[in-house]
Amino acid sequence: MEPYYIIEILPALVANALPVLFGGGPALDGGLKFNDGRPVLGSHKTIRGAIVGIVGGAVMGLILSLWRPKFAAQGLLMGVGAMVGDALGSFIKRRLGIAEGKWTPLVDELPFFYAALLFASPLLPAGIFEPLNLVALSVLVIVLHEGTNYLVGRLR
Repeated sequence: MEPYYIIEILPALVANALPVLFGGGPALDGGLKFNDGRPVLGSHKTIRGAIVGIVGGAVMGLILSLWRPKFAAQGLLMGVGAMVGDALGSFIKRRLGIAEGKWTPLVDELPFFYAALLFASPLLPAGIFEPLNLVALSVLVIVLHEGTNYLVGRLR
């Protein structure tokens, strides 16, 4: 794996982390229930959290654009993708009857990352999608995600 691939995914990592710190407020799904009677996403996915995540990814992209201009657009796309993927993960968890806030291996870590890659794919280097690179980056995302969650939990 090329070391700069880590820089390529920074906007997604920032977008996913910030709602934990700065989210809250009204639920993104407006409190609606799906046809199974469970919340569509749940109260932990908030409008403010989604906005903070998208803006955070975009700001990280702007910072990185000082190095390479393409990062400005990539950061925004990754921020949006990360929030869509995170919401998808919550949707899946609610369908499986998993309570909000309950850790669910892989579902908590990977949908945001893969959706961010998908949304920004036209701007990403092709090599990032090679199977070994995707596996290495996925493992890195899992380790960083769990490490960050542990630290935030300890700080609270």
